[in-house]
Amino acid sequence: PEWIEIERPFPAFALSIPEANDVPSSYAIRRHAEGSGRKDILTLGEPNSVSPYLQVEIYRPGGEISRFAGPKATITAAADLLGPVALRRAEEPLASKFGPLAIVAFETSKGEARHCLGFVRDYDDPRLQLSGWFCQGGADFIERSTLACALERLTLLSAGSEPKVGALFAQAALNRSFCGQ
Repeated sequence: PEWIEIERPFPAFALSIPEANDVPSSYAIRRHAEGSGRKDILTLGEPNSVSPYLQVEIYRPGGEISRFAGPKATITAAADLLGPVALRRAEEPLASKFGPLAIVAFETSKGEARHCLGFVRDYDDPRLQLSGWFCQGGADFIERSTLACALERLTLLSAGSEPKVGALFAQAALNRSFCGQ
């Protein structure tokens, strides 16, 4: 396989949302078989239900890619499990503590019908990509502020040997809006 799942991952990031304490969550780490890239994948909720579902991926590439794909391509590839359809890029980026995020709205075609907002932000130094999506069932579209508040709670637990990742998250912490608290 191109990506190998680490059996007992040691989390480098946390996504603490008190309102979702009773929601199933998971943490996975995948390593690229040849290029040594690493993907940390945090999820809250069930991917095939009408209840809200959030997935955040922090990708630190190795030698397997020379540059990141565009927002639509990134979201389409990452959300394959959901069968994204009718992808459309939002006009304006989503403001977040990580800076402006490119937003792609889509509906799911697999499992329960849901509306989703995909997001992506690339960094050159450190070489890192923050991406994922937030989905919910029903006729209502997702409030952008709900996604921004969820990402406010993404924190770094350990930068390991990557001080620039630590600096990126320290700067992001300074940019927090605390979601109106």
